Amino acid sequence: MNDSVKSIFHKLYYSVSANFLNLVISIVVSFIVPKLLGLEQYGYWQLYLFYVGYTGFFHFGLADGIYLRYGGKYYDELDKPMMHSQFWLVAILEIFIFIGITLFSLYKIEDPNKSLILIASGFNCILLLPRTVLQFILQSTGRIKEFVRNLMVERLLYVVLMLSLLALWDRKFEYMLLADIIAKIVALIGLGYVCRDIVFAIGVNLSTGIHEFWTNITTGVNYSLPILLGC
Repeated sequence: MNDSVKSIFHKLYYSVSANFLNLVISIVVSFIVPKLLGLEQYGYWQLYLFYVGYTGFFHFGLADGIYLRYGGKYYDELDKPMMHSQFWLVAILEIFIFIGITLFSLYKIEDPNKSLILIASGFNCILLLPRTVLQFILQSTGRIKEFVRNLMVERLLYVVLMLSLLALWDRKFEYMLLADIIAKIVALIGLGYVCRDIVFAIGVNLSTGIHEFWTNITTGVNYSLPILLGC
């Protein structure tokens, strides 16, 4: 078996393993957590997951654009200063979005639980979307192993923390939020280390970075919008 075939099988193995692990964790959470939390607390948790599911829209197609424009390249062939600028521009954008969501939650949402859920969901923009850029870079350049390992670490850490917190302290949805956010922080740091030659590179000048940023967004939107609209 030649090296290219072995590489394909290895990538397939990691992808299947990650999906299987995610399935097992989803089953565990679905069967155990509702009994531990109770109806009201579990309802708040589901509301949080619902909001987090929409955070992906807030990178505005940037990650999709990077995937489409740079897919097929080797990782070492990438313009690291340019990728650095894309990572940090989206990180700064998400910080402003998080601030806006937080202010809206504090001043417009009267229910403190719903306000907390919305703030935590907004914080996910900072944790997930810069990481999504790195994930898409790894996927588009064939570094599936590092991408999958990062996902597996996040999911395992989340379920261990979640069950531990619910077992040791009060059975409240806030502890599930905490477990989820800690796992995502660790995953972001881990992927930042894997892609440290991008995250900590010296970037391009601001105008060049913004031009590339806009190009990636328009490319991603032109690709993903027809799919979302069912065209």
